[in-house]
Amino acid sequence: MAAPAFNPQAWVYALSLAASQYPELRVRETASEWAERILEFRALSDTIQQTKTGILQAESANSGKAPAALYIQLQEEEERTEEVSREIRSLRTSIARLLSEVQNRIRAMALALSTGEEVCFCQTCREEIDEDEDFT
Repeated sequence: MAAPAFNPQAWVYALSLAASQYPELRVRETASEWAERILEFRALSDTIQQTKTGILQAESANSGKAPAALYIQLQEEEERTEEVSREIRSLRTSIARLLSEVQNRIRAMALALSTGEEVCFCQTCREEIDEDEDFT
């Protein structure tokens, strides 16, 4: 079975809830950085398209030759776009981990409510929750 499609609206909603309930996880900061990288990626994509258009115009005006600076600029823009794309993937992985942590906390609270136990989210307790078969 294929992985579910990425749904940005669902992530924004989940991140908003997680950020308000668990500020110590720094969800808001990670999500903001992710959004900034996406905007940068879009701007770079637009710039690349403009540079390609400039190259085509220069080539048609100059017997198939464009200034070398345009080709260098295009290469730099494409490299930066690839770098930003990697950052976006990394941040998306970080966000998925944060949402998983939130999910584990919610499950722990549900279990605690059903058993009358207290809930603690110190590192030791979180590791125990992660190892618990009920939460995998």
